[in-house]
Amino acid sequence: MDDGRYKSLVARRDEAAQALLNVLQARLDYPIEIRFKSRHLKALFKLSERSLRYPECLLLQDITLPPHAVAGGSFGDVFKGRMTGCDIAVKVLKVYTTSNMDKILKGFTREAVLWRQLSHPNVLPFYGVFRLGASSGQKLCLVSPWMQNGNLSEFLADIAPEIDCLFQALDVAKGLEYLHSQNVLHADLKCGNVLVSDARRACLADFGLSVAQDTNSVLLTASSTRAAGGTLAWTAPELLLDDMKRPDEACDVYSFSMVCYEASLSRTYTSSKSGPQVIIAMSQGRRPERPVDPRSHRRGLTDRIWEIIATCWHQTPAERFTAEQVVRLLSTLPDRPPDNRPVDNFSMPPPSRVTYRQAHHPFSILEMISEQERTGTPYVPGSISQIFGLADLWDSNG
Repeated sequence: MDDGRYKSLVARRDEAAQALLNVLQARLDYPIEIRFKSRHLKALFKLSERSLRYPECLLLQDITLPPHAVAGGSFGDVFKGRMTGCDIAVKVLKVYTTSNMDKILKGFTREAVLWRQLSHPNVLPFYGVFRLGASSGQKLCLVSPWMQNGNLSEFLADIAPEIDCLFQALDVAKGLEYLHSQNVLHADLKCGNVLVSDARRACLADFGLSVAQDTNSVLLTASSTRAAGGTLAWTAPELLLDDMKRPDEACDVYSFSMVCYEASLSRTYTSSKSGPQVIIAMSQGRRPERPVDPRSHRRGLTDRIWEIIATCWHQTPAERFTAEQVVRLLSTLPDRPPDNRPVDNFSMPPPSRVTYRQAHHPFSILEMISEQERTGTPYVPGSISQIFGLADLWDSNG
């Protein structure tokens, strides 16, 4: 597709944009060659961000919420809800003023659409979007499984203070390796954004700051990273020292090293330091000393693990391990015990997903296009194919 046709495609708004988003997501839900997938993803993200809409297949229904939230923050409130008999986490986004509505919607669609494309045992599953309240004052919600063990900090403090954290560290590394393989950066990795499943497996969460890298298979760019909440204690020094520096994979690996350090002690390196002190220490290459607390050793902080951590927080980004290398190193430790944890089952009950009537299913648009091509009838002005330029985007044209 030439630039002009592509720009016309992602300029669609309202119902035209909605129909195209539905088609793109429906196609991505089926096996697709990587060269075609990147084109579909690029169009999906751009159109979603500009139209402030998302594929309708993300919509959920029949969700009940209690009167009070279990947690809250600047982003909004988290409720422990119920959906078809299952516990779920419902993040209700907070809108402060009508003037920031477009910014909130853009961030919401970015997180929802990006999260929807991810699928890995160590990435928190995304169930979908829920609209809470009457149509005139609806609040947008992101829905995921309820994680009874909380985040990694809470799990280590309240549930398993003496656990060997090796498997959780490996889980985090595997989740990071997967994100990077999809050209996605987490950009806000810390123990608070790592949830622990019933099987005690770590899952990366909170993709509000995630960045899809600007490559050939690219997806989207973040509107903000550090300003929106990337925390000093886990932020790579190159980001602290250069406001123009964009996050990259090495920054995520640095954050991983700080997650491992935090998990070994249940506290951060910077807990007793001010912001300026942190920046000065990081810029000078200063790092935490190895803990001598016996609990750190019980939590798996061996000589080899410490060496891996030290390499991951190296001052020079190019000297750090990649997430793939960390996974390989942790997986091949000679004294690693067998992983006997059960496998999590995060399958979502099908009845909760909004369904299409047959005539309104996204692929019905393609059937119309196919029929026009089969019969050789000219495209009617304003037809779906002409509006969307799908003939150029779809696989049949390579």
